[in-house]
Amino acid sequence: MPEALTEKKITDFRKRICDVATRQFGEKGIENVSMRSLAKELGYSATALYSYYKNKDDILAATRTAALDRLSTRLVEALQRCDEPAEHLRILADAYADFAFGEPAAYKLVFSPQQPAQKHYPELERAQSHLHHILAGCMKQLADKGFVNGNPQLLARMALSTMHGAIFLKMAGKLEDPEFSFRQVYSESLRLLTLGATSDSPESNARKESTNEQFSLNL
Repeated sequence: MPEALTEKKITDFRKRICDVATRQFGEKGIENVSMRSLAKELGYSATALYSYYKNKDDILAATRTAALDRLSTRLVEALQRCDEPAEHLRILADAYADFAFGEPAAYKLVFSPQQPAQKHYPELERAQSHLHHILAGCMKQLADKGFVNGNPQLLARMALSTMHGAIFLKMAGKLEDPEFSFRQVYSESLRLLTLGATSDSPESNARKESTNEQFSLNL
């Protein structure tokens, strides 16, 4: 008789499928990956894969969810190692870029425009919301300490846009100017974003010098 599938075996095999899918999506492009190509590399029939995922969109959503969860875990762990709120955005930005360049296929997959409707995948929505919650929490701490002034939710989206824009330009080979390294562009963009969100009160102006010293990334 065939060996019974346990929950652990099912979870482990789904992870294997996602690992292979992430690499194939990165190498071939999402449109050129099929259930058949995934099954062939895994050594199974395409029919067998349908026992774990209904279709390619389900696999795509699962790979994105897993990547977002790994990214969020990386950010939380980095923030937990730092007790000074003024350093949190620098620490977060460093960890964010480290993930992007350490797992470029997963990072590009998360932000690919070729995506199934996220509303059909609650776990994917949860993972996306968690990432934003981490970023907004960092901005709220900066706001509570007087380093920035503004809506933390909006500032979180601005920080994500800044980090993501610089990273994708670097990945596309568009930040190769020898006069200005990626590290300079990335850190200076975040520094200026923070300074621009600093209020003009005497208390916040007194903090600007400290804010100027926040961004020294080890990228």
